[in-house]
Amino acid sequence: MCILVGAVFGWLSLRSDSVWPAALAHGTFNAAAGFFLVFAAVGAPANTVNATILGWSAWIAPLAVVIVLVALGQFRRLSTVESRRRQLPPQPPFDG
Repeated sequence: MCILVGAVFGWLSLRSDSVWPAALAHGTFNAAAGFFLVFAAVGAPANTVNATILGWSAWIAPLAVVIVLVALGQFRRLSTVESRRRQLPPQPPFDG
């Protein structure tokens, strides 16, 4: 599960050219880790296999996201033209 989520976080960082989207996603992920305790009954044992981000249910969404990103070719390396285009400021159209 951590490898799948790490792939999504890595994609966020690479595609945005910033660590902030991945850092915010990581913080959200960490906050969600203990969220099941909000709904847990006092004194009842917690079923972490089904209820938490470490259980089987947490594999489904990241796996689906990684499959879609791979299918759309989002993990490909940017060509030099695309990487230069990202670094240059936008140019006005040439009218002459």
